[in-house]
Amino acid sequence: MNCFLTPKLAHNGMGSAYGMAVGICILSFFAALIMIGLDSSAPRSAVAEVNSSGEPQPQASFKAILKDLKQCRLIFWVHIGAMTFFYLAYLPLNMVASGYLLETWANDSSISVDTRMESIGNILSIPLLMSSACFPLFGYFADNFGQRINFMYLSAVALIGGYFGLLFLPPIMALIMIGFGYSIFGTVLWPVLVFLVPERIVGTALGFVNAVQNFAMTLFPIFLAFLASSSGNNTPGVITLLTCATLSIASVMIMNRLDKLNPVSLNSKDQKALVEAVEELYTPKSSVPLADRAISEDDEINNML
Repeated sequence: MNCFLTPKLAHNGMGSAYGMAVGICILSFFAALIMIGLDSSAPRSAVAEVNSSGEPQPQASFKAILKDLKQCRLIFWVHIGAMTFFYLAYLPLNMVASGYLLETWANDSSISVDTRMESIGNILSIPLLMSSACFPLFGYFADNFGQRINFMYLSAVALIGGYFGLLFLPPIMALIMIGFGYSIFGTVLWPVLVFLVPERIVGTALGFVNAVQNFAMTLFPIFLAFLASSSGNNTPGVITLLTCATLSIASVMIMNRLDKLNPVSLNSKDQKALVEAVEELYTPKSSVPLADRAISEDDEINNML
């Protein structure tokens, strides 16, 4: 909706587009207030029981965060790399594709730039419209059939095909493929984290993944802008997004090899077994010490190289 509405609002001046953004922020604020009200009415017996147990409560600190992350196995770190490449391949799409399509697809100078940008905004909404419809569908498939690694492969292939298509095919076909890829990885990547780390550090893991992605997304647009300004066009930017999509499939290949060392594969549809397996892997009393598992993972990577 953002890609579709913003160019139309911009006809009345950028103030209209910014006004819509402010309005959405205000709606988000009131939604948060409603959530606080609903949460405050929830029963507190479980919290009271934990706090009255007399056990020391964990204290958040940088040292504690590092201690938690140090426990994470190699497949977790590879997954972070895969997630980063997937999102670098998709999130800057509008920034790069709007200029690229203006240069290659909507390049009729007899039509005003505003009209051309409105047409570009309409087709750039395709991936997000697809994801809004397909997220629940692929979520259902992942929950009921598993195949998470295979879905990641399919997503990466769709992104690579979409960016090749953006270079050589009509943009609508390319954006449909990109939307298909985004619909898959946006659904599968985040839930997989729950099956890679024990429950006690899931929050730390999620926070760290977001921090890595935000840092990457801080620098990456600057790099893309440098490419556009130095080359005078946005084609190098599209090629860079294609490169990130290619690196994402390489990361998934490494994840697939490491997943074969797990007692339960990420492709399994048995979520309970996956959670129990990861808890056992991180339990000191398990039959194979965690350090030995880390060595076996390193050996697997060395064999691949």
